[in-house]
Amino acid sequence: MTLNRLCTFMLILLFLALVAERSFAHIRITPAGRMGTSDQIKFIQNNANNPTVPDNPGPCANFTTRSATPMQLTPGQSMTITVQETINHPGRFYVQFSPANDQNFWAAANRLALVQDTQNNGTTNVTFTIPNTTCDACTLRVLQEMDEQPGEFYVHCIDVRIGTATTTPTPTPQPTPSPNVTAASSTTAENRPAFGGCGMSGSKKARNRTENGAHFALAALPLLLLLGLRRRP
Repeated sequence: MTLNRLCTFMLILLFLALVAERSFAHIRITPAGRMGTSDQIKFIQNNANNPTVPDNPGPCANFTTRSATPMQLTPGQSMTITVQETINHPGRFYVQFSPANDQNFWAAANRLALVQDTQNNGTTNVTFTIPNTTCDACTLRVLQEMDEQPGEFYVHCIDVRIGTATTTPTPTPQPTPSPNVTAASSTTAENRPAFGGCGMSGSKKARNRTENGAHFALAALPLLLLLGLRRRP
């Protein structure tokens, strides 16, 4: 093989390696977080055992915009994140917690899980317990630590809200107020106005007298007609 052909072949291999690195590098997580399905977000932490040393360029790399719809979680619940390794690196996976503003990930109390990477381009389920606290702008961070690249981490951040879901309270039924009825009221059953024409009394006794008079007139009508017929010549 001539030198030119060898150089061409090496350039092709280098190009393919770069494409593979860009297309199939490092980790994805389910559920997806702030970085979506990207698997090549990396930051540097020169001293992971010292929480005062800042991550570079930031705790979630340069992804600083939080999701408008954080994942709703409950204090103390169990959660599992699936880590898909797309390029094998000996090392381990971390799950960390920030109570607010992507801060204090490296505090020992905020490490929720540490799992050794025993897969070779496979998947690892990392199960942990959500902190027994409430917060509106907290973050879960998943890291891939690589033994051959000390201080460099591939990262995913998940924006979460810990607490009970916001619901609209159901209004308490109010009792229907009872009407104020007194003995002197003019709307009692005994004194309600009667239906009828002019001259009818509004009281029950007056109605009874009117009804009795009408009955007497109807009963006397045949007798009066009979007497009138007899008197005709």
